[in-house]
Amino acid sequence: MTKQLRIAIVGFGMAGATTAAALARRGYEADVFEQAKAVREVGAGLGLWVNAARLLKRLGLGSDLERVGCAARESAIFTPTGDLIQRIQATSSDGTSGYTIHRAELLDAIAQRVSRERLHLDMRCTGVHERDDAVRLDFADGSSAEFDVVLGADGLRSVVHDTVTEPSPPRFANLVAHRGLAPNTPDLALDNGRAGSHRGGPGARARRSG
Repeated sequence: MTKQLRIAIVGFGMAGATTAAALARRGYEADVFEQAKAVREVGAGLGLWVNAARLLKRLGLGSDLERVGCAARESAIFTPTGDLIQRIQATSSDGTSGYTIHRAELLDAIAQRVSRERLHLDMRCTGVHERDDAVRLDFADGSSAEFDVVLGADGLRSVVHDTVTEPSPPRFANLVAHRGLAPNTPDLALDNGRAGSHRGGPGARARRSG
């Protein structure tokens, strides 16, 4: 009898949730450890290009993308004064569209594909210790658990990352993004949100999605 792999995922943001859903679809149940006390996602909207949308549809999320996202037909690049530079098609040859979508709604849709019995909240990982036959995870509450495979999806200050490679502190790149949300009403999105646009100039760039 083949031994079932003991798989752990540290972090239940977008990457951790998607990985857990993909593994479950292949018949692998992973234990997911998230330091937050509740599943939530911060931030505004995001754009899913065709390759990402195609993979999410393979996970059974096609109807969710249509329900909470907005299919994008094209994107356009403008000069600072509004002159068109280029239009970019946002659909593939097989008809797959990109989408603009709110991060929280996408995470919620993906999270529905993950067993709640395997999701452990309020479990902050504090250490990762690798042996020849297993990997031990230590947690802030004093508990520990062993697994055959550990996948790190614990964000910018990843404990798992610093275990397998040299720590690399964040480096400011002199770029600042201001993000916000506006209602998708006809007076604001005459194209019904089915196109994104970019405007750029010296030292600044603006993007509208959906």
